[in-house]
Amino acid sequence: MEACLLLVKFLGKKEPPCFNPDGRLQMILAADVGGTNTRLGLFSKDGTCLAETKVLNRSASSLEELIDAFLQPHPKVERACFAVAGHIEHDRCHMTNLNWTIDAKLIGKKFSIPNVHLINDIEAHAFGLSLISKDEMDLLQAGKRQTGNQAVVFCGTGLGEAGLFWDGTRFCASAGEGGHVDFAPRNELEIELFLFLQKKYGHVSYERVVSGLGIYDMYQFFVEVKKVPSSGIDSIFQMISGRRTDAACRKVVDLFL
Repeated sequence: MEACLLLVKFLGKKEPPCFNPDGRLQMILAADVGGTNTRLGLFSKDGTCLAETKVLNRSASSLEELIDAFLQPHPKVERACFAVAGHIEHDRCHMTNLNWTIDAKLIGKKFSIPNVHLINDIEAHAFGLSLISKDEMDLLQAGKRQTGNQAVVFCGTGLGEAGLFWDGTRFCASAGEGGHVDFAPRNELEIELFLFLQKKYGHVSYERVVSGLGIYDMYQFFVEVKKVPSSGIDSIFQMISGRRTDAACRKVVDLFL
């Protein structure tokens, strides 16, 4: 839901609550639409969350179906913004890892929302970096703070990337599709993995490796090609929580990180 709140802050500019002439509170609908889940939130213009939900995408045939179910008990929405996992052109997106096409104009017309916009999901996260407090961050590798450009890399169902370019006054977010560049193996093990994935998919991008989908493919590689023993891929999650050890899953996590 953090991404939804960031969209609201971006749209609402932290303004006080606004009311229509008939006394109704003006509403903003925001959503983070990933390859696996969709998070929907209804907010007032000051960023107060009035309702929220998280839904598995496989439970619906389209985003419109999820919006319809979510908005039924709620008042009319004045504006909406959807952070979607895919390339956007003219406020329209065919999602990369989900067979959905999202069209802002069609959504606006169907639900009578005057202002509807799409934004790349990782671009939305990039906009929100300045709103995150230090206690919400974990340090992966210490370095020297410098003024310059920044990058956002997000691993979910797929691999998303965005840039933050310093214009001398502020950071400007820009969406990117760097997860689809060719995977460049660095050693013999990664070359074997590349050949395994190339046989399966043809083109091998970094998203084929560094993603939720990539975890399963790496597991298959270690079990089928490298013959590493395993009790099942579910052991990955049990191993991370410290409840179980599994040779193949350990190999996957080590290579993934």
